[in-house]
Order: sequence, then C-alpha cells, then structure tokens
Amino acid sequence: MAQDQELGEIMIDYLSSNSDKLYTMTALHHEITSSVPSLQIKDTQKRTEFNEKFRIEFLTLENKYKGVHRFIINGRQYIIWSVESYDKLYETHIKNTQETNTNSLRTETPTNTTNIRSNDLYINTEIETTNYYEMIKSYINSGEKYKYIYDDIRIDGINNAIHLFIINNDIQNLRKIGEDHTIDWTIRNRNNKSCLELARENKNCEMIEYILTNIHEGAVLSLKNIMESQKSIQKDIYDRSNKISIENVNLVNENQKLITSNYELEVKYGRLLKLILITGITVIYMFSKNIFGNY
Repeated sequence: MAQDQELGEIMIDYLSSNSDKLYTMTALHHEITSSVPSLQIKDTQKRTEFNEKFRIEFLTLENKYKGVHRFIINGRQYIIWSVESYDKLYETHIKNTQETNTNSLRTETPTNTTNIRSNDLYINTEIETTNYYEMIKSYINSGEKYKYIYDDIRIDGINNAIHLFIINNDIQNLRKIGEDHTIDWTIRNRNNKSCLELARENKNCEMIEYILTNIHEGAVLSLKNIMESQKSIQKDIYDRSNKISIENVNLVNENQKLITSNYELEVKYGRLLKLILITGITVIYMFSKNIFGNY
C-alpha cells in the first residue's frame, strides 16, 4: 500500500496516527522506514534519492497538510501533528523545555518527557543536516521542482530559501529561482528582517543592486498592470456610455416620431370633427326644411 502512496501522505498518516508527539527528521525517518518494509532501500543510489525526497517533504509538510506544526529546539527542527493550535502546543511542549547542556535535553514537567525522547539527540547525517543552505542549494541545482522550498516556508526555522541565499551571498541561485518564479522580496524572516535588510547587513553591493532592481521592476510591472486595468475599466465605461448615448438618441428619435404621429392624428381628428359637425348641421337643415316646407 505504501508504494501506491506519495511520500508526504505516508508521513502525514504516520504523524496523525502518533499525534501530539514531536519528531526530529532523524527520528521520523527511522520510525517510518522501520515500519514500512518497501521503504527499507538497500541500493545506495536509490536510498540517497529517497533520503533527499524525505528531507524536502519533512521541511515542507505543514505547507501541504493541515495539523502539522514545526518547532525549533536547540537548533534542531521538530514537527508534530495535532488538532491543537500552535500556541497551545507551544505552551504544552516547548515553553517548559530547557537545554541543560549541549548534549542533552530535558523537560520541566514529567508529562513532557515522552514528547522529546532521549534518542532524538541522535542525528543520522545521512538524512538530517543543519546546513540548510547547502541542502537547498544542492536541491535546486539538481533540477528538481522547488516550489515548496521558498516563499513563506522557513527552511531553518527562521529563513526561507531566498533569505538563505541572500545571507550566503548566493546571487547565482537567486537568479536561477527568479527565472522560473516571481520572488516575493517583501517576506520577512522570523527575526523580522527583509531581504534588503539582510543584504545590507552583508554589505554586498551586487546583491543589494539585484534586489533593488527586482523590487523596482516588480513595482513598475504592478503599476503597469494597474494602469492596464484602469484602461480596461475606462474603455468599458466609454463603451457603456456610448451605448447609452446611442440608445438615448434612438429614444429621442422614437419620441419625435410619436410627437409627429400624435400631431397627424390630432389634425385628422380635427378634420373628422369638422366633417361630422358640418354633416350634422346639413342633416338637421334638410330635416327641418322637409318638415316645415309642408306648411
């Protein structure tokens, strides 16, 4: 059955079946591959390709499925499926979690110890990495579709792919993304810094110029679209107005015809009335003459 499912569906099914539990990338990969025999891949090349897909799905799961939330704990990403809100989950699972030293995690309350497990400290470097910039760069350069790894998805919990390229002064990959997608330069990272602010911090003049040029071109294009829309509206109004004017002229002409027709009817009515009157007088005269003429 797993072979007929998309990897994302397999992951979301597993997470929803184990709701309200935090999983690192390593832990989720281990549990899913252990429970699904068809995902226990022996071939090195195929396993590498699968791990790459798993990484991307893990990083973008909440963008495609409801109920998935992401937290950063001690620099590592955890995801969880729950019907609870993000704030409630944060209060329950994260707020009381503290770092006791660089090699261990503990929770303040006993109820939380099952959510962050000791074996989560283990990192399988074959599947999990904290060098998100290198991971995203290799993914984009592989030629795969990358619509789910930029925009408003925080790859490292703070920055999206665009932010990471700016921070690492990687203008080449920015241009590569820009060729296929419209980049939203207004999106800020979790530290509330814009793309332009990140570029200024790095003092990379070429990057700043590239961003400003794209923002300017985007603004010009947006203004052009607005103007075209206004022209279309104006043309529509003009066409309607012209149509109404023609209809008004037709109504005026029809009204004039009615006035003329009424006048002609009035003239005919007047003539008919006169004819009736004359005829009536003549009849009376003749009738009177016949009567009185006999005396």
